[in-house]
Amino acid sequence: MKRRPIVTYAGDNALFTGLQAGLVTALPQESVEWRRSYGRPSRCVHVEVDFVPFAEECLVKDVTRTILGQPIFHTYWTDCADVEAYKSSTRDNLQAWVTSLRQQGITDWMVVLLETPDTRKGNKLIPRTTVLDKIKNDFGGKQAERCVSLIDPLKTDSRSVESWQTLLTKMRHLLMVAYNRALNKFEENMRAERERRTEKSWSFCSYFLLQEELAQVFQLLALHDEALVQYDELDALFTQFVLNSAAGDTPHWLSNFSQPCEKWEGLHLTPDLDAVIQGKIRSKDVTLLEFRNYLFQRQCALLFLQNKPWEVASRALTFLQNTLGELSILEVTVAPGGIACWGVLSCLEVIDSLQTFKEPSTTDAHAHHTAPLWAYARDKLQELGSLCGLMPGCETSSSQLHTVISLVCGMGNDPHAHDYHQEDEPVHDTPMTRLKDALSSPQAYKKHYLDLSEVAISTYKHIGRIRSARLIGKELATFYMAQGEAQKAATFLTDQLTMFLEERWLLLAAHTQLHLFPPHNDLECCVHS
Repeated sequence: MKRRPIVTYAGDNALFTGLQAGLVTALPQESVEWRRSYGRPSRCVHVEVDFVPFAEECLVKDVTRTILGQPIFHTYWTDCADVEAYKSSTRDNLQAWVTSLRQQGITDWMVVLLETPDTRKGNKLIPRTTVLDKIKNDFGGKQAERCVSLIDPLKTDSRSVESWQTLLTKMRHLLMVAYNRALNKFEENMRAERERRTEKSWSFCSYFLLQEELAQVFQLLALHDEALVQYDELDALFTQFVLNSAAGDTPHWLSNFSQPCEKWEGLHLTPDLDAVIQGKIRSKDVTLLEFRNYLFQRQCALLFLQNKPWEVASRALTFLQNTLGELSILEVTVAPGGIACWGVLSCLEVIDSLQTFKEPSTTDAHAHHTAPLWAYARDKLQELGSLCGLMPGCETSSSQLHTVISLVCGMGNDPHAHDYHQEDEPVHDTPMTRLKDALSSPQAYKKHYLDLSEVAISTYKHIGRIRSARLIGKELATFYMAQGEAQKAATFLTDQLTMFLEERWLLLAAHTQLHLFPPHNDLECCVHS
């Protein structure tokens, strides 16, 4: 469930309850201009809030520490139609409400007077001073625009509809004024917290949650680009701390990220927040792999919301390589093969996520970024094949079988296990099912290894990176030779030899010929026999 800023309601709660559903639905339907502070450009945003009954105890929370889940705006609702009734009771109730707000220094409020057309009919004389006038005089002061009337919105006549739209427009505007005020205080506190980062008591995890809340606020306002900036800043800040630690400047909190990684779950690119990992960050018990997965997943979610899937692909390889570097710098202990599993799962997850965005007009852009991911997944699968005794010519030992079992356990639960089509048919093989199947037997491993290799080669060829394709072909030739399939190996070696001769890399050509002749001799033996 989304955490939204809260708007309180007081006065006639039964009256407001009848209007609440309409307000919650209508407020985000139209954008409102957000005039920002510090010279930043105005943006058009959509406002989403939750309404809760007013209570004085909800006013004591620290506005500078959090925005979501706490009140930033307060409303009072009444349908008092008689000036005398207003003087006798409504004014006192309003006064008590306004006083409680002022005692907390709160200036973001709104009073709504509901008027029914029936009260204007008949032979009654029109009073010189209306209830709305009295409310404005008693409480409006220099902010009389905070006191508004609403003609019965249950009516469908033009006047009622216009009154409803006026209320929505006014409420959106005042909400953004309140938003801006709360955000300014929040950002000032966040900057002050960031300046404390050299102090021993400072914690990156606590600061991360603080700035992440700002990102969530921007996301609620549909400012996905600005939400992404917050995560990118956190990414850069953490990276800088890790790099500084390599030079000997290691803060105390960074040691928490040096704990052994007993799980190597791959990426799960979902738009939803991972509450479990967020809780681990809050308790400062998150591993480096878990944290890096979480942060990249949030960045990807925002890129997808901006319809920038290829930027996800372009960032993915850098993310994988940088995380490996950080694991090395922080000397994080991971079981052999764990990082390779994580790499394969993460690459396949990114590639699968891009399929929903694939269009003919963007195929080339897609291939330029996915080709290295296919190759990376193939390299890591090859690493796992050597470790687990699944490569040609190897016999799997009992210790290697135990290695496979421990690697599979370390992958955790399949995050896509409950993904189904409308016909209740399982979605295509998930990254985890593919990797588990590849590790199940040499035959299954061969199938998946060749599939990844062929896709990587064809994708590299499609974007014109022939040398990269030939390099993978060389490793495939070695694989086929170990399998005893000399003819298939010769095909790849011949392609490589042709390229070396065309580019006049004579030494490499001669080296390739040394590998090429044995399979040709084998072929001749086969023919003569």
